[in-house]
Amino acid sequence: MSRARDTGQGTNHSGGTLSSNITMPTGMIVKVTKHNFADYSVSCPDYANNKTNFRVISDGSNSVSWQVTTKQQYSDILIIGSYHSGGQSSHEYFDMKYGSISSTDTETNGNWLSGTSYDGMTSKHPNAAHDKEINSIVWLHTAGYNANTTIYYAPYVGQWSGTDTVEINRYSSSDTNGTNLTHFLFIEIAK
Repeated sequence: MSRARDTGQGTNHSGGTLSSNITMPTGMIVKVTKHNFADYSVSCPDYANNKTNFRVISDGSNSVSWQVTTKQQYSDILIIGSYHSGGQSSHEYFDMKYGSISSTDTETNGNWLSGTSYDGMTSKHPNAAHDKEINSIVWLHTAGYNANTTIYYAPYVGQWSGTDTVEINRYSSSDTNGTNLTHFLFIEIAK
């Protein structure tokens, strides 16, 4: 079965072409970029309140990296997405790093969207071990970049109990029944 892996470039939905000298008023949508989020199994060590123990989501050879190129100066990016996860026997965390140099640099030197004082953009404590739940993300990234800047977003997961596997949009690493594809939207909003 062919998996709908995202190339990282996304699908841009800007609703047509505007002259380059048009500036959208504050609060208006400038552009929407959609990225696919396929199924992944990510082995993670014990988080232990240290984000260096988070792992970038990867298919084993390629890390997930989502690119968004801004159209307007200093825009904010509204991130909306969902995914199913589970598999670990304890707490689970999701966060993203972002940067503007490259996807590789973002993984190494990027900043956490939730900052360093929080466990992530989402955290959950399942009712039972290996419980599968849907997770929703709604996050306003006050990016503040110049127009025509490419921002790279790299999604990460972490878990609490020893070394365990976090399943994203799938039942388990050995069972591809029940895999699904979800999406993340990156909505550029004029500031």
